[in-house]
Amino acid sequence: MFYYLLLAHLLADYPLQPTWLVRNKYRWGVLVLHGSIQFLTSLLIVWFFNSSSVASIWPYLLFLAVVHFLIDLTKNTLSRVRPAWVKVPYVLDQLMHVLSILFISLFLQTRYGFIAFPANPGWVVLAIAFLFVTYVWYISERVMTYDNPMYLQAVIDDSWSRMLFRAGFLSGFLVIWIWTTKTLAASSGTILFPYQAKKFGRRALITDLSVTLSVFFLLMLVLNPSF
Repeated sequence: MFYYLLLAHLLADYPLQPTWLVRNKYRWGVLVLHGSIQFLTSLLIVWFFNSSSVASIWPYLLFLAVVHFLIDLTKNTLSRVRPAWVKVPYVLDQLMHVLSILFISLFLQTRYGFIAFPANPGWVVLAIAFLFVTYVWYISERVMTYDNPMYLQAVIDDSWSRMLFRAGFLSGFLVIWIWTTKTLAASSGTILFPYQAKKFGRRALITDLSVTLSVFFLLMLVLNPSF
């Protein structure tokens, strides 16, 4: 349940929260609108993956949206009292949201047991990962660099291209990981992986990685002094 609600939160708090909404969240009506979007997004995701559970857990999703509203209200109050505080309130705001989602998820699991979803949770985790490296990080970097106007403008100007590249990097890493895993699994019967089930396997792995990376960087320095 946690991953599904976290996905809903990230969607509602980032792509579904445009700039005009962020700038006007000090108004009660806009803050209520954002809380409603949060609730509807959670409701739709739960309904999409397990429509039969909506009738029993929608009050808890509404409660989660109210908690989200109160957290944002507290952040708005803090912003008025301490307008120079930007980075810390942002981090604390997101931390409180994630903790509230975790609390509701554990409560639902305790009350109803495991709520089965027909979708593969791995797919949901991948969606969260790609959402994080694209839009979530874009907004986070804007917040973290607000005091550096030149870099902030560069972040905004290159937002879409950098998001696409980050998504491409993650895709490449996943392809390499999947290929490596399958290759090792296929060859495990004939080739003994030297770090697996060994007394000093971890030490040997760290040693080999350190030596290889050191040689790589030395090679780069020799071949490309400006590296």
